[in-house]
Amino acid sequence: LVFVARTYLGSPYKLGGTTTTGIDCSGFVKQVFSAFDVKLPRTAREQFHAGTPIEKKDLVAGDLVFFRSPKSKEASHVGIFLDDDRFIHATTRNGGGVRIDSVSDEYYSRTFLGASRLVP
Repeated sequence: LVFVARTYLGSPYKLGGTTTTGIDCSGFVKQVFSAFDVKLPRTAREQFHAGTPIEKKDLVAGDLVFFRSPKSKEASHVGIFLDDDRFIHATTRNGGGVRIDSVSDEYYSRTFLGASRLVP
């Protein structure tokens, strides 16, 4: 799963996009998991309710991490946890596109909403 996710690195961000020529956060997660016949809803808000909620301290590679906009209580962003506090996601921040960032980054730490595990 991590290998498939990494094949998207550098793909540009495009709201509503689902391909390497332009992809958004939930489209990215949906596409990566579809390679393993895991069906997910389309939006981060809907994906937040898929899977089993887990604690941040229990994250392992392949878990989903969710974030909210600073003025919202709903999930508005999703990524895939990799390891060592890092996650891969499609973003508009810091140059945009599919990139790897730290869950402990000041912005992501402040907007972290929760995590879930889709596969046992």
